[in-house]
Amino acid sequence: MAGACFVLFIIVFLWSSGEIGSNIPLSRELGLSFMLKIGLISLILLHIADIREIILPAKKKNLEKISIAVAVVVIGSLAFFFGQGLLINYIIAALGATVVILGGVKKGITSRSFNVIGEINIWGNWSKIEKVELSTKEDVNFLGNWKQKIDPDNGEVAVLIHRKMAMRKEVHYYDKDDFEKVLSLLKEHLPAENIKIRDQASIRTY
Repeated sequence: MAGACFVLFIIVFLWSSGEIGSNIPLSRELGLSFMLKIGLISLILLHIADIREIILPAKKKNLEKISIAVAVVVIGSLAFFFGQGLLINYIIAALGATVVILGGVKKGITSRSFNVIGEINIWGNWSKIEKVELSTKEDVNFLGNWKQKIDPDNGEVAVLIHRKMAMRKEVHYYDKDDFEKVLSLLKEHLPAENIKIRDQASIRTY
């Protein structure tokens, strides 16, 4: 969803600035810009609603912070080079950057399930989770596969979320001190057989 909104933002932004579709009537350009603003404002409100529901926020990894920063810089660059001094373009850019930032910092656990970057969680998704694995002694790579850590436990709880029909596994990190709280929240909403706790030697069902 976030990727689609970002692409739509770029297309309409360039469209309204005259870089593409310059033969499109002005009324249509304004209509597209208005629809985009409404869409972005709606996403902002939905992201804020998700953030307010967070019970336990996930830790933000450096790669996630860098990705958010790069996306904001790209949007700011578009506004600077193609804004043509039009207030409407700067408003769209500000709204787009806000969507990216809010969508990137909303990871965590809520009563409705896990907040995932770029996805709206207003209806919840506990029923879509097949299995959740937790570990304090191993890490996961960027593909969502477990790998042995070279250095000792770094004080984080890695949570690997297997979702039905999902293209990828979702990974969250929490402070080690929050291990029992994470486990308690999972037990409230998932069957015991769907919760796995990993250690160096084995995988066991809670």
